[in-house]
Amino acid sequence: MDLLILQMTEFCNIDCSYCYLPHRSSKKKITKPVITASLERVFESAAQDRPFTLVFHAGEPLTAPLDLFQHAADEARRLSNERVSVKLNVQTNGTLINKTWCDFFIKNDVKVGVSIDGPQALTDLHRKYRSGAGAYAPAIAGIQLLKENGIPFHIIAVLTSHSLQFPGEIYSFFKSIGPTSVGFNIDEQDGINKDSSIYACDEARYREFWKTLFRIWVDDNRSLEIREFKGILDLVAHGEQSVDFINSNQTNRAFSIVTVNTDGGISTFSPELIAIDGEQSFVYGNVLSDSFEYILRNPKLIQDISQINQGVTACRDSCDYFFFCGGGSPSNKIAETASFEATQTEYCRFGKIVIVDEIMKSFD
Repeated sequence: MDLLILQMTEFCNIDCSYCYLPHRSSKKKITKPVITASLERVFESAAQDRPFTLVFHAGEPLTAPLDLFQHAADEARRLSNERVSVKLNVQTNGTLINKTWCDFFIKNDVKVGVSIDGPQALTDLHRKYRSGAGAYAPAIAGIQLLKENGIPFHIIAVLTSHSLQFPGEIYSFFKSIGPTSVGFNIDEQDGINKDSSIYACDEARYREFWKTLFRIWVDDNRSLEIREFKGILDLVAHGEQSVDFINSNQTNRAFSIVTVNTDGGISTFSPELIAIDGEQSFVYGNVLSDSFEYILRNPKLIQDISQINQGVTACRDSCDYFFFCGGGSPSNKIAETASFEATQTEYCRFGKIVIVDEIMKSFD
């Protein structure tokens, strides 16, 4: 396992228009027994032979009590050994960061990711409180506190159709706030988000955005690390030896990523799958009662592994871009086609293919 994602709470203090999570108003929180069991299940697994990263995630994790985070950090230290250790990460909307949280991040060497979409007009358009007020100002205040306390942070931004006319402004904004890197997700069809403004946009406009952003980045001597550009260029330069190639199939490999919900339910593959309720649920067991080895014998998981592998094989056999994505995202295949065995999705086209095309064209 490479990534353990703990859903600290389903609740989020803001209500982003493109969020995939269905229960963002629920105040349910993870418990200390679930946290301990989650970590113990990893360390007791005979297959766990390397360090891994624990990510505090879900709705807005910082709405959960600090003592739950400290408990996780303490348990990670208690269980770590020469062979298996734990790195701590948190992904937050930044609005609740204060000095107390900064002290926790420093004390426990927590890497921080902040979600913000760019300049205020873009961020406040889709990242709002339930009152309708935008979340930009408190997020920027949180970022400023990180900087004042010497805490590095990376950015995850969501691109919507409204972003496409502002590549220069978006680049300048992110460079000005000083993150270690920026990654661009897209407004995608996933979970309860059934409509994507990106999928519905004029593809020529979308291509022009990436073409322009790449040119700006190159002209600026690549001084701001952009996840998409770095990953694709690393693959081109180093082929199968690149880190991105080695990790490209994480969402398609059972137990490379493990997500645990507030009740202790375990899912794997794409983290978004744990948000699917009902008969199609992809919760395969519970950390309070089941070992990873036991869960791997779950007939539903065995079936899903087979179908995902068939989908990856079909992608490899049919898609010229397989080298860059390793077979697509299981959660997007389910959201768009209701099948793991699908090949190219809209997410593939807009999240990978267009970006690869525009980078490769720049070298012609």
